[in-house]
This record gives sequence, structure tokens and C-alpha cells, in this order.
Amino acid sequence: MDDLTRIQRDERRRLRGKRAWWVAAALLAALVGSIGCAPISTLSALVAPFSNNNIDPVFDLTIPDKESKVVFIVAHSNPNNVSEIFRDADQVLCTRLTNMLALRYKENKEKVTIVPVSKVYAYMHDHPGWITQSKQEIGKKFGADFVAYLELGHLSMYENKSTDLYRGNVDITIKVADVNVGDTSTSTTFKEAKVRDSIFTCTYPTNQPEDRFSMSPPQFRAAFLERVAKGLVPYFVASPPKSRTDID
Repeated sequence: MDDLTRIQRDERRRLRGKRAWWVAAALLAALVGSIGCAPISTLSALVAPFSNNNIDPVFDLTIPDKESKVVFIVAHSNPNNVSEIFRDADQVLCTRLTNMLALRYKENKEKVTIVPVSKVYAYMHDHPGWITQSKQEIGKKFGADFVAYLELGHLSMYENKSTDLYRGNVDITIKVADVNVGDTSTSTTFKEAKVRDSIFTCTYPTNQPEDRFSMSPPQFRAAFLERVAKGLVPYFVASPPKSRTDID
């Protein structure tokens, strides 16, 4: 290829690149005009999909300009009426939930410390009358700012009492006590972070029950409690919108 041919080819490439730039600029200008917004507003609209769109939690356990400390307690509403397979579900769920929350707080760069579940349940074991204590009093035992108390309603793992189909169900009453706002002498008075007592309900699987031959009861229990923990996370920490519905 001679020099003249090479020069002509390079010039054509330069012109094509210049035309492409102007076409892109024209398209951007048309987009701005069609939206009818100021340039900054338009830029915000274009950048929005990449911004932090986390939904605020139901209970905010953070404290401005300070690291907060939280005690989590999960307990059966009627410990004497719990099937054997769910006997320790309270502590298992509490452990799984707090592990998930710790990761989310770290991702969100939020200063929240969770009192180790082992320490909380050791205290409960050594103090059988803990249920009659105010949650503020329990929180003070651990130097905490909040106590999150989750009371498990009836737990079931079969569809309509059938032993052939798995479908877990549970209702959980959630209360958050602010340790630093008014001590009480009862276990039923709470200072809510944002809303009054909240109820969480989980049915798993949601679409259709699971055949019991697909897994053992302990395996299903583990999967069910995992879903329950996952569904509870957005109640206590800012989470992506899909976390609210991605339970199944």
C-alpha cells in the first residue's frame, strides 16, 4: 500500500470518528430536550440507577455520631408447646439473623455492634426469670442501647398438618426497647424506633409445598429458618428493595 492510499484511509477513519462523536452529541441533546429537565436534573436521572437505593429499616438501631450496641433475643411465646424439631429454633434463628445483620451493617458502614448471641442466651439460662425483667434492664446488663425482642408464635413445617408436604409457617412479634429512654418495671413497655410493635409472617415455600421426600425434616427446618432470618433482616438494617420480597 502506497503512502497516498494510507493517508486517504486514515483521513476517512478520522472523518468517521468525528461524525460518530457529533451523532452521539446530537442524541444526548435530544434526550435532554425530550426530558425537559435542567442538565443537572437530567444527569441525576441518568445516574440514579447506580445510586444507593436501600430502603430504611422498620427499626433504626443506629445512633448519630456514636456506635450503638444491640441485644437480640428470639424466644418462643409458649415454650411448653413447641414441637421437638423446633425446640432450639429460637437460638438458631437468633444466631443466623445476627450473623446476616452484622454483614449488612458492615456493608452499609453503619456503626452497630451486636452482643454475641452466646452471651445473651447464657444470661437467659442462668436467669430463668429474665422474661419478667424489663428489656431496658436486660439491655443495661450488657451495656446496650437497644434490645430487639422477637417472640415466635406457633411454628409449623407441614402443609395443613400433612406429613407428606413441607410448608413452614410462623408469625413473629417484633419489639424494640430503647434502653436509654425511660426504664420500666414490666417486660411489655417499649420505646419504638420508628413504628409500634411489628408483626412478621413467613410462609415457606410461598408458591407450593415441598415434597417430604425431597429432603429430611432437619434439612427443611434449616432451609425454613434461613428464609425466616433473611426476611427479618430488612426490619433492622437498610436493605435493597428486593430484600423485602425475596423470601421464597
